[in-house]
Parts: sequence; structure tokens; C-alpha cells
Amino acid sequence: MAKVLFLIISGEKDKDKADLGIATASRAVEKSRYDDVKVLFYGASEGYITKLEGQIKDHFDKLIKANAVDSACIGIAKMYNVEEQLKKLGVVLLPAGEQISHYVNNGYVVLSF
Repeated sequence: MAKVLFLIISGEKDKDKADLGIATASRAVEKSRYDDVKVLFYGASEGYITKLEGQIKDHFDKLIKANAVDSACIGIAKMYNVEEQLKKLGVVLLPAGEQISHYVNNGYVVLSF
């Protein structure tokens, strides 16, 4: 089986796409579809996940609980002024470029939403 990194970059303007990525990642974890699943939030998704509600929030919470959320980009979090909100959600803030290269260099397939 493969290792997969879900790179969620969509946000409020394309929330259906962001929601699809979060839900797909959550179900992949729940059903053990891959050897490993990690999720990285980048760009517009960082502000978007601070406002999640309902079923998609449940999917996000499952990802957090399963330790599948790697991080969100610290630079973008500062730019959007959502650092504290992301930390309260349990999201670690790290440089996205370094995290993406780490996963690519370690054989993860990147799926972006």
C-alpha cells in the first residue's frame, strides 16, 4: 500500500473542494486505505478550517484525533492572523515547503484539494 499526503489548499471560495479533501482523508484513515495518511493545510484552507461546522468538522476532528494532521503553514497562518485559532484546534504550525518536501522525499503520494 501507499503513503499519502492530502494537501488541502482550497478554502472559503471553493469550500466544496476543501470539504471533499477533508472528508476523503478522514475516510481513508477510518478505513485504513493506505499505509499512512497525513494532511497538510496550506493557503486559503488555513482560515477556512477555523470556521468548520457540522459533519465536515466531525471529519476534521477525526483527523486530529488520529494524529493524521501534520501541520498548517506557519507563514500563511501569520499572514491570515489565524495562528492562535489553529493552535486551539490542535494544528501544529510549520513551514509548508519543508513539510511537503519531507513527504515527497519519503515516498508519499501527494493528493491536492
